[in-house]
Amino acid sequence: MKKFIIVTLVVAMSLVVGCGIPDPVVKGKIVEVNTDSGAIMVESTSDDMTGPVWIALNDVKYKSGVSKEFAVGNYVELTIEAAVAQSYPPQAIAKKVTVNNE
Repeated sequence: MKKFIIVTLVVAMSLVVGCGIPDPVVKGKIVEVNTDSGAIMVESTSDDMTGPVWIALNDVKYKSGVSKEFAVGNYVELTIEAAVAQSYPPQAIAKKVTVNNE
């Protein structure tokens, strides 16, 4: 009986550890574009992050059909890496751009 409980706990723990936390999403309007650094500032309204956030666009992937041209006022949705610099405003690295509309 003890072996059964131990095996059950080990299996349950491995399932929990195997479940990844989804990457955060930033949604909002672009308020600044820095072409020198390749970053945009987004006024995020998503559940994952609110307020202004700098997003670096190095090595980012784009959903098919999404524009690679960013302009102030565009609405964007981006998946970012989980590690976010806790400066003000926060700084993050984009993984994927799913929406970029005027």
